[in-house]
Amino acid sequence: MTQCYIQCDETLPVKCDDCDWTGTAGQTEMISDIQERLTPGGVVPAGQCPECGALAYPIQDGKEAAKPDDSDDPQQPELVELARSVFADGSDNDIEVDDDAALSHGNDGIWVQAWVLLKNDVLRENGLSNPEAPFDDEDEKDEEEASA
Repeated sequence: MTQCYIQCDETLPVKCDDCDWTGTAGQTEMISDIQERLTPGGVVPAGQCPECGALAYPIQDGKEAAKPDDSDDPQQPELVELARSVFADGSDNDIEVDDDAALSHGNDGIWVQAWVLLKNDVLRENGLSNPEAPFDDEDEKDEEEASA
């Protein structure tokens, strides 16, 4: 687990993105696993909520900081199709891009939201499981087939 401290004005008013706690940036905690919690092009939080652990964002002029919503990009349908043709087509249906995929503009390109399938065998190889899988491992499957 990594932790990150965001250096900002400690008197900056902030609001939790989850439980609606409000306070100041100085009252927030260090952010755990920040690299897994931020969106490219997104608003940087002031810290982590001391009540629930969600991210707390600055409030400016009585309003929460605007989070980027690039979904109104007129190129959105073309960007989705381009992402599909470059990444999803030929992927054995391991990568899917929804028609209404979120977009995030960055300096080096445009991020297009996609689904990446982690197959059950890959999960098992990494010590993970899929609660929706009919069999959690090959031994259970073999036992079921033997009793049938």
